[in-house]
Amino acid sequence: MLQKIFTGKRIKNFLQWVLAAFIAFCVANLLILPYWQAPGWIYRNSGATSAIYHSGTTLVNGYEGYGTSQVDDHGYLNPDLPLADSYILALGCSHTKAIEVPAAKRYTSILNEALSQGDFSKLYVYNLAIDGFYYTDIVKGFDAALAEFPGSDSIIIEIPSTDLDLTGLTDSLNSRPFDAAMTGETLYTSQSTKDKLKIAVKEYLPLLSLYLSKQFVNGGAEKTPFFYTPATNVTAGYGVSKEAYLLALEPTMAHLREVYDKEIIIYYHPFVTINEDGTMSVDDTVTAQWFAQCCEKYDITFINAGNTFLEKYQNQAIVPYGFSNTSLGTGHLNKEGHRISASLLYDALTGEDL
Repeated sequence: MLQKIFTGKRIKNFLQWVLAAFIAFCVANLLILPYWQAPGWIYRNSGATSAIYHSGTTLVNGYEGYGTSQVDDHGYLNPDLPLADSYILALGCSHTKAIEVPAAKRYTSILNEALSQGDFSKLYVYNLAIDGFYYTDIVKGFDAALAEFPGSDSIIIEIPSTDLDLTGLTDSLNSRPFDAAMTGETLYTSQSTKDKLKIAVKEYLPLLSLYLSKQFVNGGAEKTPFFYTPATNVTAGYGVSKEAYLLALEPTMAHLREVYDKEIIIYYHPFVTINEDGTMSVDDTVTAQWFAQCCEKYDITFINAGNTFLEKYQNQAIVPYGFSNTSLGTGHLNKEGHRISASLLYDALTGEDL
């Protein structure tokens, strides 16, 4: 009899511990919501990008900088507004997606406000960016982007590096097809019950999502697309000749110009280093010059933000990367970096100062 009572108490205590742990886990997930909330991430084999977010959801990031964004009907981070009759399409990686700053402080948002002339009912700049959406992948999805978003007057392509993989450049000409069934909410509704459950787990259990995104551990290349670690400077050992570089790069630019006869702007913002003596240097490479020459050949505007970054630092002590909760000069573009970017792009688009 005593043994049964003792066993019953042990089971009861165990269940109480399990319940307490479950309650603590739920409370922790609630408490982390103002810090981290990631929408579901849906992969696809067609379309402008290889994946999109679950539309109609909210993204919150306090891990690097701080920002909140809404996911629109297409699965990208924009206000759910119709496109203006005349609009700009901005393609880029996580620096353009810019979850590290408030949505209104992104360079695309600053440009949108400047070009809208007070009309906040439409989008004059559409932000089409995901993590890891670099030049080669942008070229690969360029045709599909034009099919999903026809009628743009200009296209901005943002890149953080010109040290490109030659095999990737060649492969980028194998364009991804466009399939309307693989976009926005349509793509989500076509997911299996199992995949929808995975999406729900990530959205309703942000603590688990944060862990799976490798935020608490060193993940490197294994990191999932919820958070992007910028590529380090690959100047040393790049080891590609100018001839080989241009041989691989030129067909990609010829393709961009062939399928889009309007204005194309490639915005290159190199990373920077804060030196021990307090000066700042730009982590630029010779490939930036080669890239610029190729752009000129195909009538594509090339903007290199490096000199402007140096001028802003020397004259106003402004650093374009880094946040109060990270390291200065590292990571993603901060609010100042986005402001500089918007100013350079606005000048290229209009010939005027922002």
